Amino acid sequence: MATREAYGLALRDLGEEGEFVVLDADLSHSTMTGLFAERFPRRFVNVGISEQNLLAVAAGLAYSGKVVFASTFAVFATKAWDLLRIIAHDGLDVRVAVSHGGLSNGPDGWSHQSVEDVAVMRAIPNFRVVVPADAAETRGAVRAALAPGGPGTSG
Repeated sequence: MATREAYGLALRDLGEEGEFVVLDADLSHSTMTGLFAERFPRRFVNVGISEQNLLAVAAGLAYSGKVVFASTFAVFATKAWDLLRIIAHDGLDVRVAVSHGGLSNGPDGWSHQSVEDVAVMRAIPNFRVVVPADAAETRGAVRAALAPGGPGTSG
């Protein structure tokens, strides 16, 4: 199973256990957040093709007390560098979950490939980076991200 499919299934399954919100930047078929959206349409928001907007909405929801997963392709998330820094600096309850890292998105060409995403995000103080190797690790990472003090949490 692809890690992105495991991500979507984990969100869907954990949606029964917690009140978190999932955002996507018009890639829910690719990031597999559509699986969550089908079951929890009132807790899913497609912000359109705008990663800056994705992370701004995620930050706003977190400021209002929501727990948020913001999902997109790795190469697009890093373009919203200033918002990533704000999320990390302010310790917001946002998990930035990216797929299609490295050269894994080869057929879509260089504009969708990211070989620097991990390096860019690791350079942000207070920003935790988790790179699961397979579906089992992905499911575990999503669960850990929701645990108090887990990756992406302020506690």
